[in-house]
Amino acid sequence: MAALMAAQAAVDAISGVCGVITPFPGGIVASGSKVGSKKYKFMGASTNEVYCPTLRDKVEGSKVPEGVKAVYEIVIDGVDGTDEFGWPGAELHIGDVVIALDSRRGRCPMTTVDPDTLEVDRGVLKDIIARFDGKLALNAEVLVPGTIRIGDPVDLVR
Repeated sequence: MAALMAAQAAVDAISGVCGVITPFPGGIVASGSKVGSKKYKFMGASTNEVYCPTLRDKVEGSKVPEGVKAVYEIVIDGVDGTDEFGWPGAELHIGDVVIALDSRRGRCPMTTVDPDTLEVDRGVLKDIIARFDGKLALNAEVLVPGTIRIGDPVDLVR
């Protein structure tokens, strides 16, 4: 429950940043939510398996501490154009938390599903693959864990 409360506080802090949205319902997704995407030959996996609690003992380099049963992702969207392509190597500071921003990651087939109608449009993913080499999001890692509170500033530090 503490992880979910921390993730919600982070989403609340992010909501105050102009031009930024969290595209998933409530702004939070379970880490490893795209398990199984490795079966698609046309793109790399987009699951964050090293942060998936159910895979802790099955993948090399798991970053999930013993006893942790839930890890949440905070998905930030609404960046101008392709600005995030220049973010690898930068840090995201939210409150006293520091998150390292790393390489771009492949998108999963869930991008083809309309969240309101659940209709599938494979053209969406094909377009992402054609225009962006299938990669739009960033891999990230928490460097300095801490508490994120409503109203905390969110800063990109390069």
